[in-house]
Amino acid sequence: GPDLTPASSPTFAEPVRRRAPRTPLPPGFGTIWTSVAVDLVGFGVVFPLLPLYAAIVALAVRGAGRRWAPVAAGVLVVAALGHDLFAQLVTIARYYA
Repeated sequence: GPDLTPASSPTFAEPVRRRAPRTPLPPGFGTIWTSVAVDLVGFGVVFPLLPLYAAIVALAVRGAGRRWAPVAAGVLVVAALGHDLFAQLVTIARYYA
């Protein structure tokens, strides 16, 4: 296509700005971020169920043996997340439907 820049427009070279290297995150940042995320979900929902989930995971991993322990732990984590989602959906259906 045709060149649409005016003939009188000057061209300026933009200086290349290099980013400063990122400083590493301080120690404990992941712990703080995780506690904030759990706080957003709500300690009232998560905290009372932690011993139950821990006991179920421990029993399942111990009973499943070395070969199936990772699968059992993964299934239980997905079940815990599914329980949380289902509980939120029940609450929404009860109060907003």
